[in-house]
Amino acid sequence: CEPKTPLRDQFLVEPLLLRDRPGMIFGPGGVGKSLLALTCGLSVAAGREIIPGIFPRLKGPVLYLDWETTGSVINDRIQSIAAGHGFDPPKILYRRCIKPLADDAEKLSEIVAERKVVMVIVDSAAYAMGSSGEYGDANESVLRMHEGLRIMGATALIVDHVNKVDQKAKP
Repeated sequence: CEPKTPLRDQFLVEPLLLRDRPGMIFGPGGVGKSLLALTCGLSVAAGREIIPGIFPRLKGPVLYLDWETTGSVINDRIQSIAAGHGFDPPKILYRRCIKPLADDAEKLSEIVAERKVVMVIVDSAAYAMGSSGEYGDANESVLRMHEGLRIMGATALIVDHVNKVDQKAKP
């Protein structure tokens, strides 16, 4: 039996994101999920603590997979975060996505390998999963997205939204 991995080596972004595993940020719209994910990614790309108490344990390239907005919006956010913390931002790789992640996983895995990407941000889960079809199992699209992430082979931070029906049911 091998010795236990030291705690600091278990995380990519401590204490939020385990290395080589998918993590998820979820909540209602407009609360800053994408901004938090991007700030974590920028922290990894820059190799510096941006959010107090949240440490990148590895520095390396980050890929932002975007089904939600545009490259210029993401760039503006990166510039604002870096300016607010007084550093020149490193490049975050950006890809505008249209089809489900699983359908693009082979191409994405090539990008991850060629660019030595250590973190992938998936924004957002619903679009990345796609539809399982009218008669498909509801879990099928979730399983396919995670299969695609495993093919890519990098730590992933997934942004997801709270179901509006569930959100309205809360007192």
